[in-house]
Amino acid sequence: MGAFICTISERDWPISREKGVYGNREKKEGTNEKLKDNQIQSIIRDLISMKEGDIVFFHIRGKQSIHGVYEIRKAPFYDTTNIFENIDEIFPYRFLYKPHTQYTYLAEYDANIDVHSLYEYIDRGEIKSLVTLENEMNIEGRGVRKILMEDANIIINLLHRDFKLRKSSERL
Repeated sequence: MGAFICTISERDWPISREKGVYGNREKKEGTNEKLKDNQIQSIIRDLISMKEGDIVFFHIRGKQSIHGVYEIRKAPFYDTTNIFENIDEIFPYRFLYKPHTQYTYLAEYDANIDVHSLYEYIDRGEIKSLVTLENEMNIEGRGVRKILMEDANIIINLLHRDFKLRKSSERL
């Protein structure tokens, strides 16, 4: 079993979550210009390692938050049907997902943590597969990243911690 973090815009998150589909772009953001071959190959390389049942979290760009816990219900595929509300961008490199069967309540509540919550774990060397999400300087601009299961478990624990805090403050 694998684990992944996928980056998505604040605008596209509600649609993706409702439909249970995630897509990667094939054009440069805000343009009609296609991505370079090495960028497309990077997208395909990241997606091809995903399997049904793998854990997936979503990094919401703009909010700088991590949402989850979900699982892949259909391995990645290519589809040009426009499902997002952006007529200029199709996001054809896709996979289907659903709330993880063990953590349905977290997904239904849209449990999330701030990205900065991960920094203390990164600084202590407890999270090894992420350096930073919000300041991605990688020329490939990866939307999907494979992470270690140990790191996924830390994220799940943090989601539980914040979920419990939020639920208890709602009762007050």
